Amino acid sequence: MKKKNYNLHEPSSSITDLILSIVCFLWSYDLFEKYILFNSNILLLCSTFFFILAFGSFLGSFFHMFAKIISKKLIGFNMKLAIFISGLLILILSFIYIEIIIKHNLKNIFRFLFLLSIVFYFFSALSYKLYKSLIILIPIFIFIFSGILYEILNNSIGSKEIAIGFTIITCGLIIWKSGFSPHKYFNKNDIFHLISIIGLWYIYSGYKVLFF
Repeated sequence: MKKKNYNLHEPSSSITDLILSIVCFLWSYDLFEKYILFNSNILLLCSTFFFILAFGSFLGSFFHMFAKIISKKLIGFNMKLAIFISGLLILILSFIYIEIIIKHNLKNIFRFLFLLSIVFYFFSALSYKLYKSLIILIPIFIFIFSGILYEILNNSIGSKEIAIGFTIITCGLIIWKSGFSPHKYFNKNDIFHLISIIGLWYIYSGYKVLFF
């Protein structure tokens, strides 16, 4: 009879992921309240962005803690879920900048093209064709970067905070990719979660006032 493994998977990563989930939910709620007050599509999209992050981080916290106890297959499922959520987040970001910089008649065309790209991204990434999936996302990344740059050049309120936030998260991704883990109870995931909280706070602060 096979002995069941009752060891927790990554308890520290679970805690930092849960903290990330809580703050993202609070930011989402605050932005949604502002959407109700001002009826801005941009605020609704920003609120949705943080809500998806909160939901994804909450699930990530569960997987980090209990994946090995329940089933090792859950660890692989967690990766697929991360791919799905990352695609949704990129799509929402692209929709935010469609609202900001694209004229009304072209908005739906861009939305459809980006949605189609994300669908291809899902199929490519889940087929373990990682390089192909990243190539598919390049036009969307360029568009989002152009949107951020457009806001900075127009001296839009909050644009600098948003740029700082994405820069911080990019640095966090580089550290995570490097595999830097000072301790088994403070590994690359913990570092990335904590850096992300700082970067996302800047992004939240920027989006909160961007509408104005």
